[in-house]
Amino acid sequence: MPRPYGPRRRRVHYRSDSVRGLFVGEQQALGLLRDYSRTYNERFDGFIVRKFNGDRVRIANGEVRPL
Repeated sequence: MPRPYGPRRRRVHYRSDSVRGLFVGEQQALGLLRDYSRTYNERFDGFIVRKFNGDRVRIANGEVRPL
């Protein structure tokens, strides 16, 4: 799996590009988990995730809420 930091062949020239890409991926992952949380037919307390900035959130019933 490629590392987000360090030289990459002609793709990312600045570290800030990689860091921003990580945050974009985080938002996409949270959205995917939010969508998955709507599909459970059984009792489900939700996902608890720690974001890159250190905040913890609970994803349940199609909502992302801070803890």
